[in-house]
Amino acid sequence: MEEHVTEFSPGSERRRGGAGRWPSAAIFDCDGLLLDTAACWRAAYEGVAAEHGASLERIDLDLLNGASVSLAAGMLAEALERPVAQSTIMRILLESIEAMPIVAMRGARRLLTLLAAAMPLAIASNAPRGVVEAGLRQASLDGFFSIVVSADQLAHPKPHPDVYLEACRRLDVDPSDAVAFEDSEMGAAAARAAGLLVVAVPSVRGMRLDADLTVGRLDDARVLRLLGLLEPERRDAASVRGALG
Repeated sequence: MEEHVTEFSPGSERRRGGAGRWPSAAIFDCDGLLLDTAACWRAAYEGVAAEHGASLERIDLDLLNGASVSLAAGMLAEALERPVAQSTIMRILLESIEAMPIVAMRGARRLLTLLAAAMPLAIASNAPRGVVEAGLRQASLDGFFSIVVSADQLAHPKPHPDVYLEACRRLDVDPSDAVAFEDSEMGAAAARAAGLLVVAVPSVRGMRLDADLTVGRLDDARVLRLLGLLEPERRDAASVRGALG
């Protein structure tokens, strides 16, 4: 991903509730957006294939980008032509997270530091809660988040909106008053369906997501400007609509 790839979606018109500062909360995906865990997920998929005496040659792993463990198990089972237990993926994934060095993605710490001073932050992830918490802890990002919502706690994973709606409920904010940060098609679709404004930092080169703003890194200047982190003046509904054109 280039250093400064930035574009606003054409004709973006977002509903904004309330007259106060916008946004009143920020909700983040985790893997591939905040944390560089691609090697851990690949290790989990390779481990599953190896346990079945198979390989990943026929599997396009980009299709699993942002997938929940349940969805990944189904796709792997179809590709490998044999049953794949979710528990196996979760076990190998957690082992990989604990064994490998996990680092924050570019710009993550800076953006989180700026946002945490202004509003509550939450995680809405398709990854199992234990995996999310272990990764955040390793990268020393866990202290930024008051709430972690994972798909294994709810009936439907992304691209369904459930994780975002639940995060908004726990934060006590209307989805229209929150911003979502995503790196995958499934995640962006979930945030869009929940009614949040969507900022995308695609983790797969060339992938176009359904987002209001697409950037190359989390602390891109347009993200900071959109969220009122570069200017001292108050951010409200009118100024946000103006920023999105």
